[in-house]
Amino acid sequence: MSNAPDELQAMWLAPSGNEEERMTLAEIRDRANRIDARVARRNRIEYIAGGAAAAAYVAIGFLSESPIVRLGAIMCALGGFVVMWQLHRQARSASREEYEHVADRWIDFHRAMLVRQRDALRSIWSWYLGPLVPGLIVFTVGIGEGLPAPVGVPTTIGVLVIIGVIFQAIARLNRKAAARLQAEIDLLDGSQG
Repeated sequence: MSNAPDELQAMWLAPSGNEEERMTLAEIRDRANRIDARVARRNRIEYIAGGAAAAAYVAIGFLSESPIVRLGAIMCALGGFVVMWQLHRQARSASREEYEHVADRWIDFHRAMLVRQRDALRSIWSWYLGPLVPGLIVFTVGIGEGLPAPVGVPTTIGVLVIIGVIFQAIARLNRKAAARLQAEIDLLDGSQG
């Protein structure tokens, strides 16, 4: 997602932890606005990429002569739509209504944003990667079935292993980002006390 956690962590408190070195409310407000803008931009990119991928899978599904490839392509497209819907639910940027009700509660607002992003990153398998797995398996098996006998099965297995490795790497990166966000939340909680 973003490298914003490292920047925030450096800003929350100086190593000495002196009271006067804590972030001001204006700094927290500005930081919250910048992070929210990054989340909104990231989500727009995800929606565009997801929409393009879903459209490509739908086209493949209609053009393919293999029923298994067709089924897998349609499952991939549906999985992509689930991911985009869940991205909006799980990892969205702040709404206008949330901004309208912030008033002077920027610390609470910013903390809630960080918690929402942390929770989305922690649960990446259930809403982001998981919905794609069934379609990718069926699609890959369908493609492999159309290959000549000596290379079909090993190629299918190889592609599925590569997909699994990529998904594990994505999950690992998201767990690390969630841990950085948790550290920021902890620092923010400590700066209020």
